[in-house]
Amino acid sequence: MALGKDGHVTWSHSYPLGAVRLTAAEQMGIRELKEVRKRCDETWLRQPVKPEKLIGVGGTLTSLAAIDARMDVYDPERVDGYVLSKTDLAGCLHRLASMSDGERKHVPGLMAQRSTIILAGLVIAESYMDYYSIDEITVSERDLLEGVFYKQAFYDSCRIYKP
Repeated sequence: MALGKDGHVTWSHSYPLGAVRLTAAEQMGIRELKEVRKRCDETWLRQPVKPEKLIGVGGTLTSLAAIDARMDVYDPERVDGYVLSKTDLAGCLHRLASMSDGERKHVPGLMAQRSTIILAGLVIAESYMDYYSIDEITVSERDLLEGVFYKQAFYDSCRIYKP
């Protein structure tokens, strides 16, 4: 997680949470999902300010946008900038949790290889939004590696020179 303003990071922390790491079994039931939620709720740190806007990257959130938009074919242009409410996220989590892994493999917008880990990822996102009282999330197709590339590749052109 990172907080920033005017293009500068003001606070960041890497949490030991992730959809793959927190997926305990192929079939995540109510008990397993409650354990994931408890672990998340106990892990979040106090942040110095409440974010004005939450931007999310990664497979869980891009999948959520694709599911919400009912995409038969993934379209990164439609996903980038897609806004989801906490209610949208909770509804999708509830719907997907009621399905078997096999049923989730056929949900439009959800890549079959994400069908097992999507539930833990959605629980992480929901926990974060609840903990920090954030009502919506904007999905980004751009991720950390792209940002690191641009920062390193164009370092000289991005520096601000003051005479």
